[in-house]
Amino acid sequence: MATGTKRSAVVKQAVVRGGAVSGENGAGGDAGLVLGGGGARGAYASGALSVLLPELKDQVRVIVGTSAGALISAYLVANWHRSTAEAIEDGLRFWRDLNFGDVCAPLMALGGATRFMRYVGEFLPVSSMHGSSILHPEPLPQTLEKLVDFDQLGENIREQRLALGVVAAPAYGNRSVVFHQGGIPRHREDPLRGIEYVATPNLGIEHMLASSAIPALFPAVRVTKPEPAADWYYDGGSRLNTPIKPALWLGAKRVIVIALNSVAPSRTPPPEQQPDFYVGAAHLLHAALGDPLAQDIRTLANTNALIAAGLTATNGRSRNHRPAARQQQPSGLAEPVQPVPYIFIAPEDPLAIGEIARRVYRKRYRRPWNAGARDLWLLGKILDARADAMHGELLSYLFFAGEFAEELIQLGQTDAQRWIDEHPADLWQLDPLPAWSPAPNDNIDAVTSPRPARTRPIAAETQPATVTREGSNGAAT
Repeated sequence: MATGTKRSAVVKQAVVRGGAVSGENGAGGDAGLVLGGGGARGAYASGALSVLLPELKDQVRVIVGTSAGALISAYLVANWHRSTAEAIEDGLRFWRDLNFGDVCAPLMALGGATRFMRYVGEFLPVSSMHGSSILHPEPLPQTLEKLVDFDQLGENIREQRLALGVVAAPAYGNRSVVFHQGGIPRHREDPLRGIEYVATPNLGIEHMLASSAIPALFPAVRVTKPEPAADWYYDGGSRLNTPIKPALWLGAKRVIVIALNSVAPSRTPPPEQQPDFYVGAAHLLHAALGDPLAQDIRTLANTNALIAAGLTATNGRSRNHRPAARQQQPSGLAEPVQPVPYIFIAPEDPLAIGEIARRVYRKRYRRPWNAGARDLWLLGKILDARADAMHGELLSYLFFAGEFAEELIQLGQTDAQRWIDEHPADLWQLDPLPAWSPAPNDNIDAVTSPRPARTRPIAAETQPATVTREGSNGAAT
Protein backbone atom coordinates (compact mmCIF):
# COMPACT_ATOMS: atom_id res chain seq x y z
CA MET A 1 0.00 0.00 0.00
CA ALA A 2 1.36 3.67 -0.59
CA THR A 3 1.12 7.22 0.62
CA GLY A 4 0.57 9.26 -2.60
CA THR A 5 2.01 12.76 -2.53
CA LYS A 6 2.94 12.29 1.11
CA ARG A 7 4.77 9.06 0.38
CA SER A 8 7.81 8.58 2.61
CA ALA A 9 11.33 8.96 1.30
CA VAL A 10 11.91 5.22 1.32
CA VAL A 11 8.88 4.64 -0.94
CA LYS A 12 9.94 7.43 -3.28
CA GLN A 13 13.35 5.83 -3.55
CA ALA A 14 11.78 2.49 -4.49
CA VAL A 15 9.66 4.07 -7.24
CA VAL A 16 12.57 6.07 -8.63
CA ARG A 17 14.60 2.89 -8.69
CA GLY A 18 11.97 1.26 -10.90
CA GLY A 19 14.62 -0.07 -13.31
CA ALA A 20 16.40 -1.81 -10.48
CA VAL A 21 13.21 -3.39 -9.23
CA SER A 22 12.00 -4.68 -12.56
CA GLY A 23 14.31 -4.90 -15.58
CA GLU A 24 16.49 -7.93 -14.91
CA ASN A 25 14.30 -9.04 -12.04
CA GLY A 26 12.10 -11.37 -14.01
CA ALA A 27 9.25 -10.87 -16.42
CA GLY A 28 5.89 -12.44 -16.99
CA GLY A 29 3.00 -13.16 -14.68
CA ASP A 30 4.32 -16.17 -12.82
CA ALA A 31 4.91 -14.67 -9.35
CA GLY A 32 2.94 -15.54 -6.25
CA LEU A 33 2.44 -13.15 -3.34
CA VAL A 34 2.37 -14.91 0.04
CA LEU A 35 1.10 -12.94 3.04
CA GLY A 36 1.40 -14.32 6.55
CA GLY A 37 -0.95 -13.74 9.45
CA GLY A 38 -0.53 -11.76 12.63
CA GLY A 39 -3.56 -9.61 13.44
CA ALA A 40 -2.66 -5.95 13.92
CA ARG A 41 0.86 -6.72 12.71
CA GLY A 42 -0.61 -6.78 9.19
CA ALA A 43 0.24 -3.08 8.90
CA TYR A 44 3.86 -4.21 8.46
CA ALA A 45 2.92 -6.16 5.32
CA SER A 46 1.12 -3.16 3.88
CA GLY A 47 4.20 -1.04 4.46
CA ALA A 48 6.40 -3.56 2.65
CA LEU A 49 3.92 -3.78 -0.23
CA SER A 50 4.01 -0.01 -0.62
CA VAL A 51 7.65 -0.39 -1.68
CA LEU A 52 7.40 -3.58 -3.74
CA LEU A 53 4.07 -3.36 -5.57
CA PRO A 54 4.71 -0.32 -7.78
CA GLU A 55 7.10 -2.37 -9.91
CA LEU A 56 6.22 -5.99 -9.16
CA LYS A 57 2.44 -5.86 -9.49
CA ASP A 58 2.42 -6.85 -13.17
CA GLN A 59 4.36 -10.02 -12.35
CA VAL A 60 1.90 -11.25 -9.70
CA ARG A 61 -0.87 -13.64 -10.70
CA VAL A 62 -1.36 -15.67 -7.51
CA ILE A 63 -2.05 -14.20 -4.07
CA VAL A 64 -2.47 -16.40 -0.99
CA GLY A 65 -2.90 -15.15 2.56
CA THR A 66 -3.66 -16.30 6.07
CA SER A 67 -5.52 -14.33 8.75
CA ALA A 68 -4.51 -10.66 8.39
CA GLY A 69 -2.74 -11.72 5.20
CA ALA A 70 -6.05 -13.02 3.86
CA LEU A 71 -7.72 -9.65 4.48
CA ILE A 72 -4.89 -7.78 2.76
CA SER A 73 -4.99 -10.27 -0.12
CA ALA A 74 -8.71 -9.71 -0.61
CA TYR A 75 -8.23 -5.95 -0.56
CA LEU A 76 -5.44 -6.14 -3.12
CA VAL A 77 -7.42 -8.29 -5.55
CA ALA A 78 -10.55 -6.14 -5.17
CA ASN A 79 -8.45 -3.09 -6.08
CA TRP A 80 -6.28 -4.69 -8.78
CA HIS A 81 -8.04 -2.65 -11.49
CA ARG A 82 -7.07 0.66 -9.87
CA SER A 83 -3.81 2.53 -10.14
CA THR A 84 -1.24 1.07 -7.78
CA ALA A 85 -0.58 4.40 -6.06
CA GLU A 86 -4.26 5.00 -5.25
CA ALA A 87 -4.87 1.47 -4.00
CA ILE A 88 -1.77 1.62 -1.83
CA GLU A 89 -2.73 5.01 -0.45
CA ASP A 90 -6.17 3.80 0.59
CA GLY A 91 -4.76 0.60 2.04
CA LEU A 92 -2.33 2.44 4.28
CA ARG A 93 -5.05 4.85 5.33
CA PHE A 94 -7.14 1.87 6.43
CA TRP A 95 -4.45 0.73 8.86
CA ARG A 96 -3.80 4.24 10.14
CA ASP A 97 -7.49 4.79 10.86
CA LEU A 98 -8.23 1.30 12.22
CA ASN A 99 -8.88 1.06 15.95
CA PHE A 100 -9.74 -1.67 18.40
CA GLY A 101 -13.46 -0.92 18.18
CA ASP A 102 -13.42 -1.61 14.43
CA VAL A 103 -12.34 -5.19 15.08
CA CYS A 104 -13.54 -6.27 18.51
CA ALA A 105 -16.53 -5.59 20.72
CA PRO A 106 -15.62 -3.37 23.71
CA LEU A 107 -13.80 -4.99 26.60
CA MET A 108 -14.86 -2.38 29.14
CA ALA A 109 -18.55 -3.06 28.77
CA LEU A 110 -21.04 -5.53 30.18
CA GLY A 111 -20.80 -7.79 27.14
CA GLY A 112 -17.01 -7.92 27.31
CA ALA A 113 -17.02 -8.78 31.02
CA THR A 114 -19.65 -11.44 30.44
CA ARG A 115 -17.63 -13.07 27.67
CA PHE A 116 -14.55 -13.11 29.89
CA MET A 117 -16.45 -14.69 32.79
CA ARG A 118 -17.94 -17.33 30.51
CA TYR A 119 -14.49 -18.17 29.23
CA VAL A 120 -13.18 -18.49 32.79
CA GLY A 121 -16.21 -20.68 33.49
CA GLU A 122 -14.86 -23.24 31.05
CA PHE A 123 -12.21 -24.06 33.65
CA LEU A 124 -14.59 -24.12 36.61
CA PRO A 125 -17.10 -26.82 37.65
CA VAL A 126 -20.03 -24.58 36.71
CA SER A 127 -22.16 -26.13 33.98
CA SER A 128 -24.00 -22.93 33.05
CA MET A 129 -20.93 -20.81 32.32
CA HIS A 130 -19.51 -21.56 28.90
CA GLY A 131 -18.14 -19.25 26.25
CA SER A 132 -16.79 -19.62 22.75
CA SER A 133 -13.99 -17.06 23.08
CA ILE A 134 -12.45 -14.29 25.17
CA LEU A 135 -13.05 -11.59 22.54
CA HIS A 136 -15.71 -11.19 19.91
CA PRO A 137 -15.05 -9.60 16.48
CA GLU A 138 -18.58 -8.25 16.29
CA PRO A 139 -17.64 -5.09 14.32
CA LEU A 140 -15.26 -6.90 11.93
CA PRO A 141 -17.82 -7.94 9.26
CA GLN A 142 -18.91 -4.32 8.81
CA THR A 143 -15.27 -3.20 8.71
CA LEU A 144 -14.55 -5.77 6.00
CA GLU A 145 -17.53 -4.66 3.93
CA LYS A 146 -16.07 -1.16 3.87
CA LEU A 147 -12.59 -2.42 3.03
CA VAL A 148 -13.35 -5.01 0.32
CA ASP A 149 -15.78 -4.86 -2.59
CA PHE A 150 -16.31 -8.59 -3.06
CA ASP A 151 -18.23 -8.17 -6.31
CA GLN A 152 -15.29 -6.25 -7.76
CA LEU A 153 -12.95 -8.89 -6.33
CA GLY A 154 -14.68 -11.61 -8.34
CA GLU A 155 -14.69 -9.48 -11.47
CA ASN A 156 -10.97 -8.75 -11.17
CA ILE A 157 -10.17 -12.44 -10.72
CA ARG A 158 -12.06 -13.29 -13.90
CA GLU A 159 -10.94 -10.41 -16.08
CA GLN A 160 -7.30 -10.23 -15.00
CA ARG A 161 -6.80 -13.97 -14.54
CA LEU A 162 -5.78 -13.79 -10.93
CA ALA A 163 -5.92 -16.54 -8.35
CA LEU A 164 -6.78 -15.73 -4.73
CA GLY A 165 -6.47 -18.21 -1.88
CA VAL A 166 -7.23 -17.86 1.82
CA VAL A 167 -6.27 -20.44 4.42
CA ALA A 168 -8.47 -21.65 7.28
CA ALA A 169 -8.27 -24.60 9.68
CA PRO A 170 -11.30 -26.81 10.44
CA ALA A 171 -12.16 -26.67 14.13
CA TYR A 172 -12.52 -30.45 14.27
CA GLY A 173 -9.72 -31.53 11.98
CA ASN A 174 -5.98 -31.67 11.54
CA ARG A 175 -5.63 -30.20 8.06
CA SER A 176 -5.52 -26.81 6.38
CA VAL A 177 -8.11 -25.77 3.82
CA VAL A 178 -7.26 -23.32 1.04
CA PHE A 179 -10.41 -21.69 -0.28
CA HIS A 180 -9.45 -20.38 -3.69
CA GLN A 181 -11.16 -18.44 -6.44
CA GLY A 182 -9.30 -18.71 -9.71
CA GLY A 183 -6.28 -20.90 -10.26
CA ILE A 184 -6.23 -24.65 -10.70
CA PRO A 185 -4.24 -26.53 -8.05
CA ARG A 186 -2.04 -29.38 -9.19
CA HIS A 187 -4.26 -31.75 -7.23
CA ARG A 188 -7.24 -31.28 -4.94
CA GLU A 189 -5.31 -32.59 -1.95
CA ASP A 190 -1.73 -32.45 -0.80
CA PRO A 191 -1.49 -35.41 1.61
CA LEU A 192 2.15 -34.73 2.47
CA ARG A 193 1.25 -31.38 4.03
CA GLY A 194 -2.34 -32.10 4.98
CA ILE A 195 -3.70 -29.35 2.71
CA GLU A 196 -7.04 -29.47 0.91
CA TYR A 197 -7.85 -27.12 -1.96
CA VAL A 198 -11.46 -26.02 -2.27
CA ALA A 199 -12.51 -24.20 -5.43
CA THR A 200 -14.89 -21.44 -4.32
CA PRO A 201 -17.01 -19.63 -6.93
CA ASN A 202 -17.33 -16.53 -4.75
CA LEU A 203 -14.98 -15.83 -1.88
CA GLY A 204 -16.75 -13.71 0.68
CA ILE A 205 -16.74 -12.31 4.17
CA GLU A 206 -17.27 -15.68 5.84
CA HIS A 207 -14.05 -17.04 4.34
CA MET A 208 -12.06 -14.01 5.51
CA LEU A 209 -13.56 -14.18 9.00
CA ALA A 210 -12.80 -17.90 9.21
CA SER A 211 -9.18 -17.33 8.21
CA SER A 212 -8.91 -14.66 10.95
CA ALA A 213 -10.64 -16.47 13.83
CA ILE A 214 -7.72 -16.79 16.27
CA PRO A 215 -8.44 -19.88 18.43
CA ALA A 216 -9.58 -19.06 21.99
CA LEU A 217 -9.44 -15.29 21.35
CA PHE A 218 -12.14 -15.28 18.65
CA PRO A 219 -15.02 -17.73 18.13
CA ALA A 220 -14.95 -20.27 15.32
CA VAL A 221 -16.70 -19.17 12.12
CA ARG A 222 -19.21 -21.24 10.18
CA VAL A 223 -18.39 -21.40 6.47
CA THR A 224 -21.41 -22.45 4.42
CA LYS A 225 -20.12 -22.26 0.84
CA PRO A 226 -19.16 -24.26 -1.04
CA GLU A 227 -21.44 -26.80 0.56
CA PRO A 228 -19.02 -29.80 0.50
CA ALA A 229 -16.59 -27.81 2.66
CA ALA A 230 -19.19 -26.40 5.06
CA ASP A 231 -17.78 -26.55 8.58
CA TRP A 232 -16.59 -24.55 11.58
CA TYR A 233 -13.19 -22.98 11.00
CA TYR A 234 -10.46 -21.22 12.92
CA ASP A 235 -7.55 -19.01 11.86
CA GLY A 236 -5.46 -20.75 9.21
CA GLY A 237 -2.30 -19.52 10.92
CA SER A 238 -2.67 -22.20 13.57
CA ARG A 239 -1.46 -24.73 10.97
CA LEU A 240 -0.26 -22.86 7.88
CA ASN A 241 0.63 -19.27 8.70
CA THR A 242 2.78 -18.51 5.65
CA PRO A 243 1.26 -20.48 2.75
CA ILE A 244 4.20 -20.83 0.37
CA LYS A 245 3.19 -24.28 -0.87
CA PRO A 246 -0.38 -23.25 -1.84
CA ALA A 247 0.97 -20.34 -3.91
CA LEU A 248 3.16 -22.79 -5.85
CA TRP A 249 0.37 -25.32 -6.28
CA LEU A 250 -1.94 -22.61 -7.63
CA GLY A 251 0.51 -21.79 -10.40
CA ALA A 252 3.27 -19.52 -9.07
CA LYS A 253 6.84 -20.24 -10.15
CA ARG A 254 8.37 -17.51 -7.99
CA VAL A 255 7.24 -16.26 -4.59
CA ILE A 256 7.23 -12.93 -2.80
CA VAL A 257 6.92 -13.78 0.89
CA ILE A 258 6.03 -11.09 3.40
CA ALA A 259 6.16 -12.48 6.91
CA LEU A 260 5.15 -10.83 10.16
CA ASN A 261 7.62 -12.83 12.23
CA SER A 262 11.39 -12.75 11.99
CA VAL A 263 13.30 -15.91 11.10
CA ALA A 264 16.54 -14.66 12.68
CA PRO A 265 17.79 -16.34 15.87
CA SER A 266 16.99 -14.38 19.00
CA ARG A 267 19.98 -12.92 20.83
CA THR A 268 18.07 -11.42 23.73
CA PRO A 269 20.06 -11.85 26.98
CA PRO A 270 17.94 -13.84 29.45
CA PRO A 271 16.92 -12.04 32.64
CA GLU A 272 17.63 -13.53 36.03
CA GLN A 273 13.98 -13.83 37.10
CA GLN A 274 11.78 -16.75 36.13
CA PRO A 275 9.71 -16.10 32.96
CA ASP A 276 6.03 -15.49 33.61
CA PHE A 277 2.95 -16.91 31.88
CA TYR A 278 2.99 -14.26 29.13
CA VAL A 279 6.61 -14.92 28.19
CA GLY A 280 5.65 -18.57 27.84
CA ALA A 281 2.70 -17.65 25.63
CA ALA A 282 4.92 -15.46 23.44
CA HIS A 283 7.38 -18.36 23.21
CA LEU A 284 4.60 -20.63 21.94
CA LEU A 285 3.59 -18.03 19.34
CA HIS A 286 7.14 -17.81 18.03
CA ALA A 287 7.34 -21.59 17.88
CA ALA A 288 4.04 -21.85 16.01
CA LEU A 289 4.47 -18.94 13.59
CA GLY A 290 8.16 -18.09 13.27
CA ASP A 291 9.98 -21.41 13.51
CA PRO A 292 8.04 -23.20 10.72
CA LEU A 293 8.61 -20.20 8.46
CA ALA A 294 12.35 -20.27 9.13
CA GLN A 295 12.41 -23.96 8.23
CA ASP A 296 10.42 -23.31 5.03
CA ILE A 297 12.74 -20.59 3.78
CA ARG A 298 15.78 -22.65 4.71
CA THR A 299 14.36 -25.69 2.89
CA LEU A 300 13.39 -23.64 -0.14
CA ALA A 301 16.87 -22.16 -0.50
CA ASN A 302 18.74 -25.39 0.18
CA THR A 303 16.50 -27.25 -2.25
CA ASN A 304 17.40 -24.66 -4.87
CA ALA A 305 21.05 -25.30 -4.09
CA LEU A 306 20.64 -29.06 -4.46
CA ILE A 307 18.82 -28.62 -7.76
CA ALA A 308 21.51 -26.27 -9.01
CA ALA A 309 24.17 -28.83 -8.10
CA GLY A 310 22.33 -31.42 -10.20
CA LEU A 311 21.87 -33.76 -7.25
CA THR A 312 19.14 -36.24 -6.50
CA ALA A 313 18.34 -36.19 -2.80
CA THR A 314 16.18 -38.64 -0.92
CA ASN A 315 15.79 -38.30 2.82
CA GLY A 316 18.81 -36.01 2.90
CA ARG A 317 21.19 -38.49 1.19
CA SER A 318 22.63 -38.07 -2.29
CA ARG A 319 21.93 -41.03 -4.58
CA ASN A 320 22.76 -40.23 -8.17
CA HIS A 321 22.56 -37.61 -10.90
CA ARG A 322 19.64 -37.28 -13.29
CA PRO A 323 18.88 -34.57 -15.87
CA ALA A 324 15.25 -34.23 -14.83
CA ALA A 325 13.36 -34.64 -11.62
CA ARG A 326 10.02 -35.54 -10.18
CA GLN A 327 9.00 -35.38 -6.57
CA GLN A 328 7.09 -38.42 -5.37
CA GLN A 329 4.05 -37.72 -3.22
CA PRO A 330 2.71 -40.27 -0.71
CA SER A 331 -0.38 -40.64 -2.89
CA GLY A 332 1.79 -41.82 -5.78
CA LEU A 333 1.51 -38.50 -7.63
CA ALA A 334 4.77 -37.38 -9.20
CA GLU A 335 5.45 -33.67 -9.11
CA PRO A 336 8.08 -31.81 -11.17
CA VAL A 337 10.72 -30.01 -9.13
CA GLN A 338 12.06 -26.64 -10.28
CA PRO A 339 14.13 -23.97 -8.56
CA VAL A 340 11.91 -21.34 -6.93
CA PRO A 341 13.28 -17.78 -6.97
CA TYR A 342 12.03 -15.80 -3.99
CA ILE A 343 11.84 -12.40 -2.36
CA PHE A 344 11.59 -12.55 1.41
CA ILE A 345 10.64 -9.58 3.60
CA ALA A 346 10.49 -9.93 7.37
CA PRO A 347 11.67 -8.03 10.45
CA GLU A 348 15.39 -8.49 11.11
CA ASP A 349 15.02 -8.47 14.89
CA PRO A 350 12.68 -11.15 16.33
CA LEU A 351 11.52 -8.70 19.00
CA ALA A 352 11.34 -5.56 16.83
CA ILE A 353 7.54 -5.50 16.65
CA GLY A 354 7.18 -6.37 20.32
CA GLU A 355 9.47 -3.49 21.25
CA ILE A 356 7.44 -1.09 19.11
CA ALA A 357 4.24 -2.26 20.81
CA ARG A 358 5.76 -1.82 24.26
CA ARG A 359 7.04 1.66 23.43
CA VAL A 360 3.81 2.90 21.85
CA TYR A 361 1.75 1.49 24.72
CA ARG A 362 3.90 3.17 27.35
CA LYS A 363 3.74 6.47 25.52
CA ARG A 364 0.07 6.56 24.50
CA TYR A 365 -2.00 4.02 26.41
CA ARG A 366 -0.62 3.60 29.90
CA ARG A 367 -3.47 5.65 31.37
CA PRO A 368 -7.22 5.05 30.86
CA TRP A 369 -8.21 8.73 30.75
CA ASN A 370 -8.98 8.74 27.03
CA ALA A 371 -12.31 6.99 26.49
CA GLY A 372 -11.23 5.72 23.06
CA ALA A 373 -8.12 4.14 24.54
CA ARG A 374 -9.62 2.31 27.51
CA ASP A 375 -9.91 -1.08 25.85
CA LEU A 376 -6.28 -1.01 24.73
CA TRP A 377 -5.22 0.27 28.15
CA LEU A 378 -6.99 -2.68 29.78
CA LEU A 379 -5.62 -5.18 27.27
CA GLY A 380 -2.07 -3.93 27.80
CA LYS A 381 -2.59 -3.95 31.55
CA ILE A 382 -3.70 -7.59 31.49
CA LEU A 383 -0.73 -8.58 29.31
CA ASP A 384 1.74 -6.38 31.24
CA ALA A 385 2.74 -4.86 27.90
CA ARG A 386 4.92 -2.21 29.53
CA ALA A 387 7.32 -4.79 30.97
CA ASP A 388 9.48 -5.66 27.97
CA ALA A 389 9.43 -6.60 24.30
CA MET A 390 8.31 -10.19 24.98
CA HIS A 391 5.18 -8.91 26.70
CA GLY A 392 4.73 -6.39 23.90
CA GLU A 393 4.77 -9.29 21.42
CA LEU A 394 1.46 -10.59 22.74
CA LEU A 395 -0.15 -7.16 22.66
CA SER A 396 1.06 -6.56 19.10
CA TYR A 397 -1.40 -9.08 17.64
CA LEU A 398 -4.39 -7.11 18.98
CA PHE A 399 -2.90 -3.62 19.12
CA PHE A 400 -5.25 -2.00 16.61
CA ALA A 401 -4.15 1.63 16.95
CA GLY A 402 -3.02 4.20 14.42
CA GLU A 403 0.22 5.06 16.21
CA PHE A 404 1.27 1.41 16.29
CA ALA A 405 0.24 0.84 12.67
CA GLU A 406 2.26 3.86 11.52
CA GLU A 407 5.47 2.51 13.04
CA LEU A 408 4.85 -0.93 11.55
CA ILE A 409 4.26 0.60 8.12
CA GLN A 410 7.59 2.39 8.35
CA LEU A 411 9.34 -0.78 9.51
CA GLY A 412 7.87 -2.74 6.59
CA GLN A 413 8.97 -0.05 4.15
CA THR A 414 12.49 -0.05 5.59
CA ASP A 415 12.83 -3.84 5.42
CA ALA A 416 11.52 -3.97 1.83
CA GLN A 417 13.90 -1.21 0.80
CA ARG A 418 16.79 -3.06 2.43
CA TRP A 419 16.05 -6.13 0.28
CA ILE A 420 16.12 -3.91 -2.82
CA ASP A 421 19.40 -2.31 -1.77
CA GLU A 422 20.98 -5.69 -1.07
CA HIS A 423 19.89 -7.04 -4.48
CA PRO A 424 20.84 -4.29 -6.95
CA ALA A 425 21.13 -6.60 -9.95
CA ASP A 426 18.40 -9.15 -9.30
CA LEU A 427 15.67 -9.04 -6.67
CA TRP A 428 14.87 -12.71 -7.11
CA GLN A 429 17.13 -14.80 -4.92
CA LEU A 430 17.74 -18.55 -5.09
CA ASP A 431 20.51 -19.07 -2.57
CA PRO A 432 20.04 -19.05 1.22
CA LEU A 433 19.59 -15.93 3.30
CA PRO A 434 22.89 -14.47 4.60
CA ALA A 435 22.46 -16.18 7.97
CA TRP A 436 22.49 -19.61 6.31
CA SER A 437 24.42 -21.40 3.62
CA PRO A 438 23.76 -24.76 1.93
CA ALA A 439 24.27 -27.56 4.41
CA PRO A 440 27.21 -29.96 3.99
CA ASN A 441 26.74 -33.54 2.81
CA ASP A 442 23.37 -32.67 1.30
CA ASN A 443 21.80 -32.60 4.76
CA ILE A 444 19.27 -29.82 4.19
CA ASP A 445 18.25 -29.85 7.85
CA ALA A 446 21.68 -28.73 9.01
CA VAL A 447 22.52 -25.04 9.28
CA THR A 448 26.09 -23.91 8.81
CA SER A 449 27.76 -20.79 10.13
CA PRO A 450 26.65 -17.39 8.82
CA ARG A 451 28.20 -16.17 5.59
CA PRO A 452 29.82 -12.73 5.51
CA ALA A 453 27.89 -11.63 2.44
CA ARG A 454 25.28 -12.74 -0.06
CA THR A 455 26.70 -14.93 -2.80
CA ARG A 456 25.95 -14.73 -6.50
CA PRO A 457 22.41 -15.99 -7.29
CA ILE A 458 22.15 -19.54 -8.56
CA ALA A 459 21.09 -19.58 -12.19
CA ALA A 460 17.40 -20.30 -12.55
CA GLU A 461 18.07 -22.27 -15.73
CA THR A 462 19.84 -25.02 -13.79
CA GLN A 463 18.48 -28.52 -14.44
CA PRO A 464 16.13 -29.71 -11.67
CA ALA A 465 16.80 -32.66 -9.43
CA THR A 466 14.56 -34.96 -7.38
CA VAL A 467 13.89 -33.69 -3.88
CA THR A 468 11.54 -35.41 -1.47
CA ARG A 469 12.16 -33.38 1.66
CA GLU A 470 9.73 -30.49 2.39
CA GLY A 471 9.49 -27.81 5.00
CA SER A 472 6.51 -27.32 7.27
CA ASN A 473 4.72 -25.30 4.63
CA GLY A 474 6.00 -27.49 1.81
CA ALA A 475 8.43 -24.93 0.42
CA ALA A 476 9.89 -27.40 -2.04
CA THR A 477 7.68 -28.00 -5.02
